[in-house]
Amino acid sequence: MAPEAMGSANSNSALTGLEFLLTRAIDRRLLLRARSVLYYSFVLALPLAVYLSTFASPALRVTETDKVAHQEVLEQIPGSIAGQTANTITIPNGSTLVEGWYLWLFVCAAITGQVFIYAVYPLKCRKYIYWGAAAVIICVGMAPIVDLIQHPADHTSRKTFFFAFTAHQPLFWCGAIAALLFGQFWSEGRFARTEQ
Repeated sequence: MAPEAMGSANSNSALTGLEFLLTRAIDRRLLLRARSVLYYSFVLALPLAVYLSTFASPALRVTETDKVAHQEVLEQIPGSIAGQTANTITIPNGSTLVEGWYLWLFVCAAITGQVFIYAVYPLKCRKYIYWGAAAVIICVGMAPIVDLIQHPADHTSRKTFFFAFTAHQPLFWCGAIAALLFGQFWSEGRFARTEQ
């Protein structure tokens, strides 16, 4: 995805017929669009495969011992019903719903990653920013795990966000698609103006 990767010249380019790729005689927007398809294919292949696999058995049965959380799940998630045994909840499309949530998060992360790469590219210290962002992402990624170990009962913000997703899935997906298109066209315009 990084534009500087395009500037590496091959000494045998004239022999392989790739010299036109190293010049400005190509549609740079189309080149970035092809790179974006490859990028999104790598990032979203596994989450999409897991999401599609849930259609084989979409029902989800969960056990919730906290009475307040049990009632919240029954009220907030459409189609959820109390199970035959105590503290169990059956959600007819629960597996599909949860994996759809994870897929939506991956899509948002992929869009943010692409826009970040092209926003930082013109800066002179971009490599330090890339590595700094990677370190922050690793630390932020570990934070929910540490938080879950230290405060297992306090997940109100994530729970509220998940319930909002379950109630307004079309709105969340339309927002993600709009962000994807905006980010793609913005990145194409930025890439087209970069000097190689």
